[in-house]
Amino acid sequence: MNIDLSKPDLNKPDNNQANSNKPDSTPQLTEKYKVDMFIGLNAENFHPHDLMIIKDKLEKMNDDKFFLIQGVELQKPSTIFLIAIILGWERFWLDDVGLGILKIVTFYGCFIWWLVDIFSAKDRAKKHNFAKMSKVLSMA
Repeated sequence: MNIDLSKPDLNKPDNNQANSNKPDSTPQLTEKYKVDMFIGLNAENFHPHDLMIIKDKLEKMNDDKFFLIQGVELQKPSTIFLIAIILGWERFWLDDVGLGILKIVTFYGCFIWWLVDIFSAKDRAKKHNFAKMSKVLSMA
């Protein structure tokens, strides 16, 4: 078995360079692709009708402002639901500190408030996320 350890000749075309005239087949990250990727990754965080509004606004936004959207911290509705069941402190995660404190002081509203919040936790999380996203989109 013979192994050639000599330096490669840079002037001689090799098989990989012969195909270099072909256009690059890697997909370009266009605005549409970024918007679709964002919508796909965050679909569970919004109501379906809110997704359409967000998609329209994102498609109209300049590509250089897209970094603003990537920094938005969205709350997962399923996580908020679990926090509502186990602790009952989901209002703090949804930036509703005043009602969160009132809820705890009144012993979860004699557990009635706690039950109501369990059933409305996912919906409130989605509304909270849409409000956050709308605020950021209005700045862009």
